[in-house]
Amino acid sequence: MNKFEIVVSSEFGENKTRIHQVTELTLKKLIKIINVDDFQISIESFSSDDPYWNISGAADEPHKIWLKLNVSCLNFEDIITIHLSNAIAHEFHHLARKEAINDWNLLELLVMEGLALHFVMDIFDAEKTSLTQDISDEDIFSLKNEIDLDLFDESFNHKFWQNKTERKVPTLFVYRFGYRIVKEYLIKNPEKNAILLYKEPATSFLPEYLMRIK
Repeated sequence: MNKFEIVVSSEFGENKTRIHQVTELTLKKLIKIINVDDFQISIESFSSDDPYWNISGAADEPHKIWLKLNVSCLNFEDIITIHLSNAIAHEFHHLARKEAINDWNLLELLVMEGLALHFVMDIFDAEKTSLTQDISDEDIFSLKNEIDLDLFDESFNHKFWQNKTERKVPTLFVYRFGYRIVKEYLIKNPEKNAILLYKEPATSFLPEYLMRIK
């Protein structure tokens, strides 16, 4: 039986109950699609004037999802009613995939993010966002040396690809390139359902042009 615990910070004040309700309804829908047992989701607040990051989240611990919602956002109501469910589904998919896949390298990071984005769009019929905008071949091949080094390397430079080092990669590169890789796979395999691919090895999605990138 699926069990989950929801922890919502009291800092949300009168919005705490609504956030809890949306989270519970979303998780009940998700666990009917992908079987994930015994996990916790923790939702906290933060304040930022950055218009691009109104929600941040991670599923980088076993059986744990955390989300942070920007209480300074002018459209905080939209965060609760629209974006919260999408963010929960994205991190929930990460949780499910990390339980099923042991590999960890740049290719897996790309596929993991790409699959989660497609999962959210298919489950909620969501519109494309800044995370799923097209990425150019020029942006990809400008990083050909770095991609070649990290594609199958378990000790790859994760912080570099998440733009947490001094040298930067193109905006939202991992998300946009990951989305493209999965999209290309689905076009070539129309019988496949993105919602059910969370156990599929990352190598299944490897495009030929990455093998020729050297």
